[in-house]
Amino acid sequence: MALDAAKEVIGVAGLIEPNGTSLETLIQNLPPEIVAQLGTLIFLAKTVGIILLIYIIFLTIKSIITIRNSSRIKTIYKKVHIIDEKLNRLLQEKEEPKTIKKIEKKKKKK
Repeated sequence: MALDAAKEVIGVAGLIEPNGTSLETLIQNLPPEIVAQLGTLIFLAKTVGIILLIYIIFLTIKSIITIRNSSRIKTIYKKVHIIDEKLNRLLQEKEEPKTIKKIEKKKKKK
């Protein structure tokens, strides 16, 4: 049984010659119903391939845009962090004179 199946596989593989004539005769001998269904399957396979190609292009463009946006966000974060540090320094400088003024007022009252 397995030997017969192997002979069939080898026989079908032997049909495909370099010039392709035996394969063409095999396709020509198929019933028209099967050939029509194969045409539909080939059309569907092409359609799926085109959709897959468009999706891959879309994902590539989306990843490039995401990388650019993330780098922009990082630079904005760094700038905000620098501004925050500067504001903290300014607030600390403003708070120090207030405490000095309060101490001076207390000394004057006494």
